[in-house]
Amino acid sequence: MEPDTDSVWDIDRISILNTIGYCRSVAVVNDTAYVAAGQNGFQIWDMSAFLSTGTNPSLVAAMDSYLPGQDFGDISQVEYSEKHRVILAVESNSLVNIIDKIGNDSLNWDGAKMSDKTREIRVMDDSSGFTIYAADNDDGLKWNYFELQSWGEWSQTSGDEIWEAGKPTGIDRYGSLLAQTTDQTGVSLYQISNIKSDPVKVDSADTEGNADKVTLTDNGLFIGSEGGGAYYIPISGTSFSTPVQFAEDLYVTHVSVSGNTAVLSLASGGIALYDISNPSAPVSRGIHDIGYVYKTVHESSYILACTREGLQILSIKK
Repeated sequence: MEPDTDSVWDIDRISILNTIGYCRSVAVVNDTAYVAAGQNGFQIWDMSAFLSTGTNPSLVAAMDSYLPGQDFGDISQVEYSEKHRVILAVESNSLVNIIDKIGNDSLNWDGAKMSDKTREIRVMDDSSGFTIYAADNDDGLKWNYFELQSWGEWSQTSGDEIWEAGKPTGIDRYGSLLAQTTDQTGVSLYQISNIKSDPVKVDSADTEGNADKVTLTDNGLFIGSEGGGAYYIPISGTSFSTPVQFAEDLYVTHVSVSGNTAVLSLASGGIALYDISNPSAPVSRGIHDIGYVYKTVHESSYILACTREGLQILSIKK
């Protein structure tokens, strides 16, 4: 039996950014990549020249493991509040470091906040401050609103914890909707009416396997369910429709989506590509061994793959 090569999408590896530590995640804002570099702390890369002319991205700032007053253990995620120029660096299953970005290449650490069991966060800001929504592996959904005090420190002024059955593992936000995965017990959907008040739980769904990371889109959510493969769950208003399970034979930890393309992170298995022109019937377009992959992010026409070899910049050939 010969494989149907016409149905396989190929990839080109355009560049690999050497993050020294494992590249665990990346957030791109205004052509700037904020990179979680594991035991090497976090880094800021300028992507503008690459996206316009193909010139390799340049490292413009880094805060390594030996920051005075704070010894980072393993940075697993970085988020960025564009309005307030604040970097939020999450240590693996630990606290959230708040760092002010002064200029383009100067950083000021403002302390470690939130919970000792933070697994993943999302940030939402207004003119006065920002709220960190956290998948707290110890307590459930945790949120804290921070405002800048007269002495120059970001301090919590309100917040709460919303109990969940299960251990939260991932979180994502799209508009006023918030989704949180809870390991063995599936996924919960919340509605945000005000960033200074409790999100309201509006629905939940059980999934096979251990629900890991979740990705919210404009018409539904995708879940990496580890040994259970992946899920697409349509959302109608604020309610879940019937879940669709796919890639059941793969170990999936994260799903990223852009247009009709889904990229599944397979840990040591690399990445799998899926055509989701009809998200209720995803079609496999091939598996590519690019090393150990934590997650992927779509930026412009590229795929940014967070791997143990560094941040890989890929393009898909359909």
